[in-house]
Amino acid sequence: MIFYSKLHSAIAVSVLVCLEGANIANAENATACPDPLSAILAILKCVEEENVTCASAGYNSAKFTKLHNEVDTNTTIDAGGDFWTAAFALVDLSLDINHKMNIGPNRASIRYVEVVNFTTGVEFGLPSSTEYPFGQSFVQHEHALVTVDNDCKMTLWDQYGDNEEQSAVDDTAAALLLEPAVQCAWGLMTPEECANKQNKTDSAAPSSPSEQNGIGSASAAYRNKGTDFMLYTLLSIWVVALFPF
Repeated sequence: MIFYSKLHSAIAVSVLVCLEGANIANAENATACPDPLSAILAILKCVEEENVTCASAGYNSAKFTKLHNEVDTNTTIDAGGDFWTAAFALVDLSLDINHKMNIGPNRASIRYVEVVNFTTGVEFGLPSSTEYPFGQSFVQHEHALVTVDNDCKMTLWDQYGDNEEQSAVDDTAAALLLEPAVQCAWGLMTPEECANKQNKTDSAAPSSPSEQNGIGSASAAYRNKGTDFMLYTLLSIWVVALFPF
């Protein structure tokens, strides 16, 4: 009799523990983002439409982290819009999503093909050009596991993709950031420095990708055309964080 009494008590305790666990899980789910995938797709639409306010509002700026092949890119997306204003001046981004689904509370999986079109220079007061690094287009094949918070704001973009495809984009963006017109537009040089830099650039323009036998050679030409290599390196590191996906 005592055995059955103890067994009954043990079963009762186990049931209570299970019920308590279920209640906690239900409470957590009740406060979670109701549809992470829809929230993420809405944010991406803002990015594709180059809506700075809308895109910035979709990220938890205090917690957001971007990983590329498990490496932290140290991407910081501010709530004020500076990040997206700079990004949209350099590139147009479009995504062809071929797989998407919610995979758990506050999490979704997205597989996509991303097209990155770099500025032709007109945004910086230059004639339209397709000479490297201007007017370049790249395709990236990526898969991302995305996490949002309970307010449906993005906190983690964990992407997997080809490193060579990513490097081509990063190199081109870094080369663009060395252009006098870009640096002057963003206040990275004084008016006097801008005038002097422009004169030197005009007298020693870099070769185009076709003349340099490819994107890699063209970006290498920028590294070696009298430019401060340390500046190029620092910009290259920064530019890895420029694209949140």
